Amino acid sequence: GANTLVWGNYPTNGVIAVTILWYNTATKTIVEFDMIFDTDYAWSASVLGEAGKMDLQNIATHEIGHGAGLADIYQDGAYQETMYGYGALAETIKRDLYTGDKVGITKLYG
Repeated sequence: GANTLVWGNYPTNGVIAVTILWYNTATKTIVEFDMIFDTDYAWSASVLGEAGKMDLQNIATHEIGHGAGLADIYQDGAYQETMYGYGALAETIKRDLYTGDKVGITKLYG
């Protein structure tokens, strides 16, 4: 019943962060989500991003999308979407929601 955000050594190579979601199957109500940010990467909270590091706000926004019920998308043309399933070092473009992300969250919650 408590959301947790932690840094840890996630065992799968290439995974930047993971969100684990629990929900009530009868009501489809999200009851908890936990995030793990992989310590295999260097992290930054710099306003402009930082070369060679993952941008915390960029990745956390994506992971919070999972916590709200959104899934990854992998179409090449969707690379600007926050829920695009890949991230890059120093990337800051996904710190907020893009068009498809807004459509998805509106579809889930109105």
